[in-house]
Amino acid sequence: MRKNILLSLVILILCGGGLMAQINLKPHIGANYTTFSTVPQFYTQENAVGTLIGLGVQLGGRFYVEPALEWKNAKVKLVPDLVNQTGDIDIEFRGFRIPVVAGVRILGKGDALNLRLFAGPSIMINTSSEVNSNLPDLSEESLSDAQWAVVGGLGVDVLFLYLEISYEAGLTDTFKEDIQNWNNPSANYIYMTLGANL
Repeated sequence: MRKNILLSLVILILCGGGLMAQINLKPHIGANYTTFSTVPQFYTQENAVGTLIGLGVQLGGRFYVEPALEWKNAKVKLVPDLVNQTGDIDIEFRGFRIPVVAGVRILGKGDALNLRLFAGPSIMINTSSEVNSNLPDLSEESLSDAQWAVVGGLGVDVLFLYLEISYEAGLTDTFKEDIQNWNNPSANYIYMTLGANL
C-alpha cells in the first residue's frame, strides 16, 4: 500500500514535470532530533542531534511537488533509570532518506520572501546503522531495512536561501521483531533544514 502511494507520486512527477514552468534544484544540509514512540522498561530517552545532507528538485511554482534524496544519520541514547542497572543503549541510524512532498506557497509571490506548507510520504533505507546495547536481542540485525513515515512542515524562502522546519511521524516499526520489555516503537523526527534555491 505504502509502496503504491510512493510509486504513484513518482509517476505523477515524471508525467507532470514537463507541464510545470518552474524547476529548482535545492541542495541542503540539516539537523534532526529523534524520539521513539515507546522506550524499554526502566529506561529514559536522551536524544542527540543527527545530521543530513541532500538534494531536492522542486517542480512547480505556487503549487509544487518536491522529491529529494538525502544521506541521514540520527542518534538515540537510552539511559537506565535504576542505579544498579548498567549499560546505556546507543542507536545510530545511517542511510538514505527519500521524501516526496507536495507543497503550496501561502504567502509571497515567489520573489524575495515566501512562506510555504508541505507534506508527503518518506522512506528511510537503512544501510550502515550501529547499535551498542547490553540487551541480548538488540543488535544491528534487529533494525528494519526500511522505515516508512509521513512528513509535514513549514518553509520560509528569503531571496535564494530557505529554511524548513518539519515533523516526521513513523508509520512502521523500528525493529524486525519485538524486543523484550519494549513495545516495538516507531521512530519520529524533527528536522531543521537550511538550503538554497538554484
